[in-house]
Amino acid sequence: MMKLAAVRIEETVDDSRYERLLARVSAERRTKAERFRFRRDAVRTAAGELLLQRLLGAADGTLSFRYLSHGKPELIDYPGTWHNISHSGEYVVCACHEVPVGVDVEAVRPVDDDLAKRCFADAEQMYLQAAAEEPQRLRRFYELWSAKESYIKAVGDGLSMPLQSFAVRIGMDGASLETAAGESLPWAIRLLPLDAGHAMAVCASQLPPDIAVDVLSLDELLGS
Repeated sequence: MMKLAAVRIEETVDDSRYERLLARVSAERRTKAERFRFRRDAVRTAAGELLLQRLLGAADGTLSFRYLSHGKPELIDYPGTWHNISHSGEYVVCACHEVPVGVDVEAVRPVDDDLAKRCFADAEQMYLQAAAEEPQRLRRFYELWSAKESYIKAVGDGLSMPLQSFAVRIGMDGASLETAAGESLPWAIRLLPLDAGHAMAVCASQLPPDIAVDVLSLDELLGS
């Protein structure tokens, strides 16, 4: 069964909530969080693991990981359960599934047009160019980007997979994946509503027909 949740992180997190958050994650994640220069980055890192604990029903600080090729983490004590975490802007998102899964969230902000030319397949560039106005074009860019990232993370190949080697098709019936040559890929992908300032996508070899994102505040996550 697939599970998906998100936590919204405020701009400023006070000392009390920060210490409570670090106290509830694994020593490995706590050490990683404390290396960040900025507190918000540390909070995102720790909140990702606490969100994963919530989805798994795990006790605080009990998760342990090993790392596969390209650095993809695998849960040691939950065989047959795959997970993925992403954060950007105000949100941290986490997905768990019985098959490899990738999830990505992106804050919508201005972007250099040359990035699409360098990273998007021809079909994706045509989809961008068909946007009537700049806000729509920008939204489409991040929908494509989050979808592509979720696929790369699900496959587990990291940045060794050229972004132009595959394309995301977005239509009235949703999104799909294909090779740059137009052949269908056996992966399911969904664009998910979060808010106007963020784009989000999830990808796996199989996805349920209806996917709901459980969105929490940091206080709700800490109180769980």
